[in-house]
Amino acid sequence: MNDLEIKRGIENSLRSFASRPLADAATALYESLGYRSQRRIPLKPNIAESFVATFAKDKPLNADHALLVDWQSVDFLFQKDDGTRHTPERRVHRENFGNVTTLPSVEQAKLTHRAFFPEDVQAACFCQPTVLLDDLVYISTGLRPWLASRLKGESSSFVTEDLVSSTPDKAHTKKWIESKDLARWVVCRHAYLEWGTKRAPAQFESATFSALYEAPEKLLTKDISASAASEVAYDDKQCLPSHTAYCCVPWHSLHGVRNNSLKKAARYLGEKPLRHDLPQREELEKTSRRFSTKFLLAVMNSSAVRDFLRANRRSNLHLYPDDWKKLPIPDVGDKEQAPIIKLVDRILAAKQRDLEADTTEWEREIDRLVHELYGLTPDEIKLVDESARK
Repeated sequence: MNDLEIKRGIENSLRSFASRPLADAATALYESLGYRSQRRIPLKPNIAESFVATFAKDKPLNADHALLVDWQSVDFLFQKDDGTRHTPERRVHRENFGNVTTLPSVEQAKLTHRAFFPEDVQAACFCQPTVLLDDLVYISTGLRPWLASRLKGESSSFVTEDLVSSTPDKAHTKKWIESKDLARWVVCRHAYLEWGTKRAPAQFESATFSALYEAPEKLLTKDISASAASEVAYDDKQCLPSHTAYCCVPWHSLHGVRNNSLKKAARYLGEKPLRHDLPQREELEKTSRRFSTKFLLAVMNSSAVRDFLRANRRSNLHLYPDDWKKLPIPDVGDKEQAPIIKLVDRILAAKQRDLEADTTEWEREIDRLVHELYGLTPDEIKLVDESARK
């Protein structure tokens, strides 16, 4: 059936609503749109009370929210199916109806809302089992080391520059980085931040919490990333990032740490006040232990993720924590992670010796392996590679 025939079928179905029973006309319309099913659940009588008695026994329907008082009849029910094996056809119409481009698609259960957006969708919906990055790491903005607004007028004013030194001394003991100090894969430089004095960190606008920086490993990303590639750095030196960077700390590295910031994201079983809408810390810590931090680094720096972020980020200039939280990470075991971790180790060693070291070949191999883990098709990989060259 071509597009002109589809258009005519829809038009005829819509016209039939004036002359046919509502259920028959609605069924015909659905069929013209490509939905065919013999499943029917007739309601007798076809009124709101019958619908509630049939479908809302275990889950009571909120009559006010559903506006039940305004329901005059229930003439047709299009039964919802789980869609596990169904692969919907995705098409975009250009200018005139009939000028159609077919878009990549996957099984309906694996599609996100980005299925309705034509740009970059091949990287926005992955075909293999994944775990959200938010379930593996806690993502936080860095410090704001200037005099807290609540203390203005009570204490001597200071700004970040007053706290930073290029060399360590008795007062400047913490390694300090800003977004400009991050390169792809590594931290390229650092200064030293005043710490343990009357003003630092007690009088900071935001000092977050020390467990974030004491973690054995963490990943650092830039707040502003207008470049073509993701720029995520590995840190095992307990650096303190500024508010211009985000730190990603594995949940299991925060085991036992309790504070208000963490309670907004997840809670331990029985932790008060109860929040059943939040994930359990025990489960997040258990899941995060299955993933190497260096494996996450490789995935986050891959070309597939670059295109995912392009399709899903809220801003063309900023990369916010919520953008990263929604990133699907391939749910694979140690065997699949191992070759990627080896490549990351080579890249880190080379970059630590020489920041300008050429690691292109290793990065290409990481891209290839990550593409396989995401289940990208050859056509989708071609689109990602073409995008990388732009």
